[in-house]
Amino acid sequence: MAGIVAQITKANWERKKRQTKYLPPDKSVYFIPAYEDRFQPDKHNYYYRRKAVYEMNHQEEEMQQELQEMLQELSAVAEKARSANIPLRHHVGRAFLGVTALSIPIGLFLFLLLTFLNLPNVEKI
Repeated sequence: MAGIVAQITKANWERKKRQTKYLPPDKSVYFIPAYEDRFQPDKHNYYYRRKAVYEMNHQEEEMQQELQEMLQELSAVAEKARSANIPLRHHVGRAFLGVTALSIPIGLFLFLLLTFLNLPNVEKI
């Protein structure tokens, strides 16, 4: 008797398994029109607006953290430089080299510009 009940139960289970109801997408009773051209998800969709605000706030927080880390690194370097007692002439020499390195290409460019170009509004000295 138990075997017959098991066979009936198995047959019923297989019959239900085969009877899956399938509705293909082209047989739907609903019609969803296309979005209008003026629809902008970033403007009209609440989720996208909130996501943009969240990302902007998150980026601001990351930038603040990076700036704080950079400030801490700079203060550590400045403290190390103060504790090392680097003489003032070292700083002046580096500043002089930096100014010289920047002024030579600019001066050369201006010299070539005034010498070889014939500009009507520029008076030669």
